[in-house]
Amino acid sequence: MLSAVILGGVTGCSEENETPDEAVNQPVVSNPALNDFIITSRRGTMVTVDAQTGQEQILLTFDNFIRPINIADYTNGFIVFPTNDNSVNAVDAVSGDFKWETPMLEYTSHRADISSTVCQDGTCYTSGAFGVIVAVNALDGEVQWHYTIDTEGTLDNLENAVYTPVVRGNRIYALSAALDDEPAYLHVLDKATGTLLTKRELPYNPTGEPTFDGDLLLVPAYDLLALNAETLETIWTFVSNRVGTPSVAGNRIAVQGIPPDDEFFSELYCLDRNTGEPIWQVDTGVRATWDPVIVGNQVIGVFEANPVAGFDDRNGRPFAVRLSDGSEVWSRRDIETVQSPTYANGRLFFHGSLISDGGIGLTCLDAASGEVLWLNDYFRDGSANPATMPPVVVAQNGNFGPSYYRGSPGD
Repeated sequence: MLSAVILGGVTGCSEENETPDEAVNQPVVSNPALNDFIITSRRGTMVTVDAQTGQEQILLTFDNFIRPINIADYTNGFIVFPTNDNSVNAVDAVSGDFKWETPMLEYTSHRADISSTVCQDGTCYTSGAFGVIVAVNALDGEVQWHYTIDTEGTLDNLENAVYTPVVRGNRIYALSAALDDEPAYLHVLDKATGTLLTKRELPYNPTGEPTFDGDLLLVPAYDLLALNAETLETIWTFVSNRVGTPSVAGNRIAVQGIPPDDEFFSELYCLDRNTGEPIWQVDTGVRATWDPVIVGNQVIGVFEANPVAGFDDRNGRPFAVRLSDGSEVWSRRDIETVQSPTYANGRLFFHGSLISDGGIGLTCLDAASGEVLWLNDYFRDGSANPATMPPVVVAQNGNFGPSYYRGSPGD
């Protein structure tokens, strides 16, 4: 039972005076037949996996220590993804044919695996080293525009400081970390031209990806900032030592964070969307900020079981609690994950291991019960590495990734 291993169980305020929220009563709707295939990687190899059977198909293997990084996207039959040589690439999802490769202006060693590709309306947007965002044509990789966070417009002597671009309407939103004398920023670009429309200084470095919910923009920068998506004015601030990427449903926000008066432990918080006030919170182990996802009336989270407080090694245990009050639905102390799970149509997918029998690989769970449905051990030698690409599920009703994929789950 989760309550036997988390620190202090569930705490929170009474719900007697709360406005009714339909989200807390929505069941977990499961239709896994909609899931077609999974996009992921093993070291330098791009792979697809049948979402029903777990059977892999090897698409393409890179040479010379090149490997895919972070999260891919899927558009018009192509898988588009960044690699650690600071380029964005495309491969045919069925044949594995390599379609094109475009450097993000310059080839270089891409040390920070925080870059992901987002495709929309025939254009793919990716962030690269030297603080650059590029927009390329999804069919041939031709660069349409680029934007650099450097105020002088130069590309030299900058480490990667730009997080995943998020597309909303006719705008691109991206977070950049502090660099030298420059503070951290939220950048807002014109989607068609890459022209900077506005930017807002952040009090701290980003600790997750921006998440949209209607007119609300949530920015994790140690604290969780709730901004007006149009004006970027602050609506409320949730103070924390560090928060991850939030998930939103109805009037509730789920986010994992480290309390402001604590250095070593973390909490899964349920916040009021309108005020940022905690409704309930669940202790989730030593210092870590995994990224929860709200699924119907459940919150899927990860308990950090690392016995050495303060270390960044990933040693997570998946669990589910009720959105209404944080009470346990299921927990799997016998399963280790190195990634925040991807939810798609009643299923959870992640790289990890079954502690009880030593199985290691890409794992599929039933989201309603936590039952293991299959494990593919082709990924055995990569599934203990957080740098292995988190799974993206291509389904008949859309593409699905972790909660930070494209700015909101299932978007």
